[in-house]
Amino acid sequence: RPSKLSPLPFCIPKDAEPGGHFAVVWWGTAPPGEGGQVAIAVRAGILILMRVSGDIQEAGRISSFKATDSKNIFWSSPASFQIVFNNDGNVYLKPAGTITIKNILGWVSGKITVNPYGLQVLPQSKNTFEAKWTAPRFALGIFKAEANFVFGESQKTVSQGFWFLFIPLKTFVPVL
Repeated sequence: RPSKLSPLPFCIPKDAEPGGHFAVVWWGTAPPGEGGQVAIAVRAGILILMRVSGDIQEAGRISSFKATDSKNIFWSSPASFQIVFNNDGNVYLKPAGTITIKNILGWVSGKITVNPYGLQVLPQSKNTFEAKWTAPRFALGIFKAEANFVFGESQKTVSQGFWFLFIPLKTFVPVL
C-alpha cells in the first residue's frame, strides 16, 4: 500500500538494501493462436533504475584496455581500441571519458570520446566500450593511448594506458 509521503505509486521496503536496483517492464503483442501459420509478435521493454539511499559504494575500474586486434601494431587507420569497465560498487555508474593518443615525444595526436551516449554499467557487472582513432595523414611510429574515465556523483577518475606501433603501409609503401 502506498505511503502518504511517497510520490511514487509504491513504497520502497524498509529493509531494502542501499544502492542501485533495477526492473524491466515488458509489453508486447501476442500472435494469433491459429496453428500452422506464420505470426509476428512485437515486444518492447523499458529499464527502470532506482537508487536507495544509505551506504552507497561508487567503485569502478578499467579491467582491460587494449588494441582490438591485441597485437599493439596497426598497419592502417583507423586504429581500434577496446575498454572493459567494471562496476564493483552497489549503484549503477555512467562512465564517460576520453582516450588521448600521444606520440613518443608526448605531443597529442588525437582525442577520442568514450561512451558519448551515456550507457550505464549496472552494479557488479562490466561493459565493453570500443573507440576508433583516425590517424593524421603522415603518422608513423610509437604512440601511447591513455584512457581516462570519470564516474559517479563524486566524480571519481580511473585511467590506464599502453604503447602501440603505427605503421601505415598504404601511405609509406608507395613512397619507398
